[in-house]
Amino acid sequence: MIGHIAERFAIHFASSALLLGCVYFALRYWLRRNAKVGRWLSTRKNHLLVVSGLLVAGIAAWREPFDVFNGGWVLKSYFDFASWYLGSAVSAWGLYRFGKE
Repeated sequence: MIGHIAERFAIHFASSALLLGCVYFALRYWLRRNAKVGRWLSTRKNHLLVVSGLLVAGIAAWREPFDVFNGGWVLKSYFDFASWYLGSAVSAWGLYRFGKE
């Protein structure tokens, strides 16, 4: 069981990095194409990274309560949450720190 949790942690961590990059660039594209979006969504890089990270981690984590409800192990669900949120946070930090404006 521990191996399965570690495997899922690695998969979720990598997936959140990939998805965060996709959502970040989609938001930037949307902001460039639609001027009205800039009124309610900040165009600053760090703000877009935070919004992207919260979107990825929040939407991906919606599935975990269904696993627990259907008899899943609560500890596995905890590590799934942690992997999505940590992956999103590390990816946002990496894009902010090493990305070019």
